Amino acid sequence: MSGKMRFIGILAVLALFCGLAFGQAETGSVFGTVTDPQGAVVAGAKVTIKSGNSNAERNTATNSNGLYTFTNLQPGPYKVT
Repeated sequence: MSGKMRFIGILAVLALFCGLAFGQAETGSVFGTVTDPQGAVVAGAKVTIKSGNSNAERNTATNSNGLYTFTNLQPGPYKVT
């Protein structure tokens, strides 16, 4: 009986670690705030991110707090304007 319990315990531990392995991501994100020269946030500002590797571009606009986010980006250099 103890051998069976040990086997079940090992399976339980392995199952826990398998979940951690799938948590690894190969993408990243870039976020920031657009402000004017006086430091006030700029709502609705157009923000573009361009990949230095593929020249692919994505666009977004800042929200009412001047915040923007780009998600699911492949690793590499980017230029934000």
